[in-house]
Amino acid sequence: MNLQKLKSKVVQNPRVEQELAGDLAFQVGRQIERARLAANMTQQALAKKVGTHQSSIARAESGAALPSLSFLQKIADALGAHLSAPEFVFGSGKQKVASTIPVAAVWAKAKVAGR
Repeated sequence: MNLQKLKSKVVQNPRVEQELAGDLAFQVGRQIERARLAANMTQQALAKKVGTHQSSIARAESGAALPSLSFLQKIADALGAHLSAPEFVFGSGKQKVASTIPVAAVWAKAKVAGR
């Protein structure tokens, strides 16, 4: 069994999935990995397009640290993708999302309110 298959099996475990659901760095890392694989690129190829080292891509995908927005934008550009604004999620416990408000909407409301 290769590392990718092992990772998939571990993450599919409901207890592990629930534990990692609130880990933003892990979730972002999974998204980077999925996008890279969908583009049929290796970490090395993506790193070259981004102008960084393969280890930086591996670190971002592992969820060891939350990448900066500028780094995420470089990755998105290299993959021919775009970033969308994050959302604030209210609520906790078993209820995944009680309410979401896109960050752009919060900014627009603040601007209209003169803040």
